[in-house]
Amino acid sequence: MTGPTGRLRLGEALAALALGTAPVVASSDVDVIFGAGFGSRDRICFGTGSGSFSCDDLEAVVEDSSGVAAGDLNGDSNQDVVVATTSGQNRVCLGDGKGTFDCTGFDEGSDLSWDVALGFIDGDPFLDAFFARGFPIDFDPPRVCLGDGAGGFACRDTGQASAGSFGVALGYVDADPHLDAVLAEGFGTPNRVCLGDGTGEFTCTDLDDSTGADDVALGYVNADPFLDAVFAVPFGPNRVCLGDGTGGFACGDASADANDSTGVALGRIDAGPVLDAVFANGGGADRVCIGNGVGGFTCSDIDAQPTPAEDVAMADVNGDLRLDAVFANDTWPDRVCLGDGAGGFSCSDIDADPRPSTSVAAADVGAPPPCVVELGLDYVGGELVLDFFLRTREPTTWNLWLTLLDTTFPILQAPLPVVEPPLAFSAAIPLPGVGRVGALTTLTNPTRGILCDVRTTAQTRPLEGSGVAPDVAELRRRIATEIRRLADQ
Repeated sequence: MTGPTGRLRLGEALAALALGTAPVVASSDVDVIFGAGFGSRDRICFGTGSGSFSCDDLEAVVEDSSGVAAGDLNGDSNQDVVVATTSGQNRVCLGDGKGTFDCTGFDEGSDLSWDVALGFIDGDPFLDAFFARGFPIDFDPPRVCLGDGAGGFACRDTGQASAGSFGVALGYVDADPHLDAVLAEGFGTPNRVCLGDGTGEFTCTDLDDSTGADDVALGYVNADPFLDAVFAVPFGPNRVCLGDGTGGFACGDASADANDSTGVALGRIDAGPVLDAVFANGGGADRVCIGNGVGGFTCSDIDAQPTPAEDVAMADVNGDLRLDAVFANDTWPDRVCLGDGAGGFSCSDIDADPRPSTSVAAADVGAPPPCVVELGLDYVGGELVLDFFLRTREPTTWNLWLTLLDTTFPILQAPLPVVEPPLAFSAAIPLPGVGRVGALTTLTNPTRGILCDVRTTAQTRPLEGSGVAPDVAELRRRIATEIRRLADQ
């Protein structure tokens, strides 16, 4: 959890939130950062909020970049960038919130990095970086770089070496509170899952017998509360692997069609409640795949124009509350495809620059994000303990749901004023053991929808006695009563 270490009770927190100051509305324009290979400069394209962009070099240094990720590395509420490179040192670029970056190399042992993901890997509140690396020269293990909160990193190898990891995604794939990693492996090597121990160490095992993936994305593809993985496969059908909540996966083809897929992103593209996928294809038209909620997809071309796409990111770049797709293209102008909310897209070149883009990330680098919400969930001594961290720069509505016995219940909906500085607090709810418990919290705006959201799960103690499940309605009543009692204190 980031922010203050001291915690308030929920009632005290709501009382403190009522004393908010005047709203400070952050920019809602989404920008995109492109990593470029083959001796070209990385670049940043500033969004106008209408789906168009104005682009410039990220820095003057020329690198063979293969992956980019954005996040606040030094606690100034501005988005920073980490760049994975296949030659020389990886790069960190600290943003000033106005679109300017100060970039430096770090980690002498970081050669042949192909992708990077950011997350809170160890127990401190500073963002860390996980690098996928390897082929074609060395059989290197993944590399973890633990952030110091000032933009610096302490790096070391972790897990086990492989023939070459091309993509990485971070998420909670088992029942413990430590971030895990899923690796897309190339050249006949099985994809891997690496379970984190909360200190920066990971234990990696084969995820299944799927081989030859270039990229991976994590999300809740089916109806259970366990993270799933979708792989972009360059030779054959793309793959979906449904998680079981213990770090295991059951894998199958995402669809019957085979494409030269090099990148994947997940999001709710149409009006349905389940996740969909967009695939970047290096040898044909890019694809949109609408999920069916049980792990299958129905796919079609996004655009009739085939492009040599290397990666894809999804975000609402024109403010219409519909997800759009941005493609990084190799020796071809990068593309933006505006979604219509029904699975259709209207695509155009971002500009005429044909530099060899290898990767793309979306972030608002021109202003701090409108809000931050974090949620911790634990079960201690018969009580469900929820730890919250909230920061908002405009008025929002705070929503909380709990999932018990595979049923999701709305628990709390409260208007929030501006919350700055951030606020951390806890709520403890008496709860009998019901197996896995999930929580989802969001901060929403009536015109822009969900601004921030986070989901997590915890394992309660086993049911005692006969093992008969408790009455769900009674559990819901007890939890809602307890949270509202705390809110009134």
